[in-house]
Amino acid sequence: MEHAVLGDAGRIRPLLALRVGRLAGSPSHLVLRGALAVELVHSASLVVDDLPCMDDDLVRRGQPSVHAAFGEATAILAAHSLVGLAAKSCLTGCAESDLSDLAHFQCKLLSALDPDSLAGGQEMDLRQNGTHEEINERKTVPLFRLAVEAGLIRTPIDEASRFALRRFGREFGVAFQLVDDVLDGLPVRLPEALRTLRSAHEAVDGFGKDAEPLRELVEVLHARVNT
Repeated sequence: MEHAVLGDAGRIRPLLALRVGRLAGSPSHLVLRGALAVELVHSASLVVDDLPCMDDDLVRRGQPSVHAAFGEATAILAAHSLVGLAAKSCLTGCAESDLSDLAHFQCKLLSALDPDSLAGGQEMDLRQNGTHEEINERKTVPLFRLAVEAGLIRTPIDEASRFALRRFGREFGVAFQLVDDVLDGLPVRLPEALRTLRSAHEAVDGFGKDAEPLRELVEVLHARVNT
């Protein structure tokens, strides 16, 4: 589990959660719990993605993937354990006054793994029975949406502002995958990636300078396809 979580990585999803939380004025101790849970689930999904029956990748985060280092059986158990730890970390030791907010987030966390989200996206990818957009919407976008939800735990901002941040999370998630596609040798995705990056920028226009930390994340993606 440590091998899966602590390798060299950008930690973009928890970073997104923390930046959304700061912008939304959410209590930092709640956002931190949510951000941690998101990264644990993301790491679990990578362990599964790398398995020989899935993408069959031997390297992840600059080191051997979990199944390459420890065997397939241990990798499967580690992935299950990481999901359990993510759910547990939402609530363990929390104050009673925080329980309702964190339990609500925990439900969203677990929903990100269901057939309408990560599991369904992985199945579509394996069977190649969906469009690139449909697979992306289920396989990649849910954890970016979830990161935004972590940042919105007990936020005082209004519904319109929440909607804008959720839109940003979705557009950023789509763009993230499109940029990866371009870097993997699919330049045909570049125009769509640039359009989606602009859309992510526009989603937070209403926040003015307060949204600069989110725009910086967009610019990081933009720089990756312009180097």
